[in-house]
Formats: sequence, structure tokens, C-alpha cells
Amino acid sequence: GAWPPLGPALPGPCRVCQGPRGPCLSLSLSRAGCWGGPVTGPRSVCGPPGGSVAVRCWYQTGYEEDPKFWCRAGEVLRSCSEGHLAETSRAEAEVKWGRVSIRDNRTQRVFTVTVENLTLADAGDYYCGIGKDWSFDPTDTVTLIVSPGKSRPLLDPGQFWPRSAPVTAGSN
Repeated sequence: GAWPPLGPALPGPCRVCQGPRGPCLSLSLSRAGCWGGPVTGPRSVCGPPGGSVAVRCWYQTGYEEDPKFWCRAGEVLRSCSEGHLAETSRAEAEVKWGRVSIRDNRTQRVFTVTVENLTLADAGDYYCGIGKDWSFDPTDTVTLIVSPGKSRPLLDPGQFWPRSAPVTAGSN
């Protein structure tokens, strides 16, 4: 299917997040073509302080009715350090818990996590996951980068066409 148009990008470390599938989103072709597990998210997303990010996590057939969640990764493998920051349910495909919302598109098998009003303290590793009540819920790690700086267009015409040299007065 068609991907959304390219969006804004940020200077600094967020440059590594830029990709063809949307603003500040990176999904390697190796991960897009084969699943590492029941749920697959981007490796990283980035946004400016005060801004927001949208994280798209895809899941396999058979998990449509299961709860989807977002949490900060804990020190123990595949654990959540602060519990779930947002979680859908069988009855609710869309929820908002404070600054975090999740919208589960069960037809396309993708849920979108949106984190608003980013702070530098939000930077770190998170899990997009599926609640299965197993000893370990299926998850994928997403690194959230919060980078200060002003947004600029991703496609700068100067990247493709040379800019004309500035006209300056001659010096004597």
C-alpha cells in the first residue's frame, strides 16, 4: 500500500531516524519483509521537545482482538518499568491515557501509538506489545529519541539542485 508523504525531520541524532516511510521513522527492509515475532515496530522514532511522535506497530493474523500496549522497557528482559502507559482492550480499539494514545486498526493489523508533549526525559527504549497473559507478552523494542532543535523540511531543494552563488559586492 501507499505510505504517507515524507514529513519534517530534525537536525542532530534524529537524522538517523529519517526514512522513506514517514517523519522520523526507520524500518529496515529486512524487518519489513519478515517478522521477528508476532509484533514488529520501527527500530526508532524521534521528535522535538514539546512535539509528538506516532509509532506504527504491525502484528500478525490472530492477534486482532488482543489488547495492545505501550510501555517503557524495564531492566529485566521484556519487562515494563512503569506498567503499561496505555493499553487497548477487546472492547476499546482506541484509548488515551494522559499523553499516550493507541489506535488499533484491526483490519490492517497495525496499531499506532502517539506520544504527545515530548520531554527530554521521555527518551529511551519502549515496547509496543500485545497482551496475551503469557509469561512474556509478544513485544518489539522501539527507541524514542527526543532531540532539541527546530524542524526543517525533509526534502530541501538544495539537496538536489545547486543553489545559486550569493551576489556580493567586490572588495577593494
